[in-house]
Amino acid sequence: MQTDMAAVSDCPKRHPHASGFAKASYTVEAAVIMPIFLFVCACILIFFRVLAVEWGVSTALNETAREMALYRGTETEDAKKNYAGLTATAAALAHTRMLAEDTPFAFVRFGMAGMDYSGSVIDGKNVDIAVTYQIPLPVRFFGLGDISIAQHAVAHRWVGFDPKEGKGQDGETVYVTEYGSAYHRNLECSYLNPSIHAIAYASVDDKRNASGHKYYPCPLCGGKAVTVYITTYGENYHSDIGCSGLKRTIRSTTRQEAEADGYHACGKCAK
Repeated sequence: MQTDMAAVSDCPKRHPHASGFAKASYTVEAAVIMPIFLFVCACILIFFRVLAVEWGVSTALNETAREMALYRGTETEDAKKNYAGLTATAAALAHTRMLAEDTPFAFVRFGMAGMDYSGSVIDGKNVDIAVTYQIPLPVRFFGLGDISIAQHAVAHRWVGFDPKEGKGQDGETVYVTEYGSAYHRNLECSYLNPSIHAIAYASVDDKRNASGHKYYPCPLCGGKAVTVYITTYGENYHSDIGCSGLKRTIRSTTRQEAEADGYHACGKCAK
């Protein structure tokens, strides 16, 4: 009997409140860790939102800048108006490409309407398409509610003339194109460097060139698309901005060689 009592008395005693302390400890740890975990998850979510939008915008701006670099503005008194029109065209083309890239505008404040192109500059030398927008945060951090983002793409305006294509001249220098039939004394001749405009295919029948003639489908690219391209003095509309009938590679040569190759004097600049 005494032995049994001793055995019982040797068993370790457990504090009656030990389990309560453990539960309280777990609660405190969860209270500290959960906010940190949620904060990290929110940061990852924001990062991927910003990355998805920036990727779509960057791709669209770069492609649009390269395309707009092919547009040749006229050197007339209304050149600034023409350049302003090109800026609006650039914004429209960029938006079309952003939609094609499935850019998540749902993450942008005010959606597509929240894209601001007022910082864009297109002049006779460069195309600088700039856009600013804001991405709202799912929760406010330290009083910050939106992330402001600015992106832009720059391309040098295409002038067509490649000095490497020029020959050593002993006579009068003139300029010719691969598909043209006239030679030009002035590199800035409007026939040599046409002003290119993007228009809707549905309105092409109502357009007229500077000479009052209608536009017809380009025999090289077909000319049928949602958006087509026309020039101030040309008579064809094009579906491809890179069409060889629209983009002219200019080289310099002598007047004698040009005439020997079958070129005739331009009626505007080489009379």
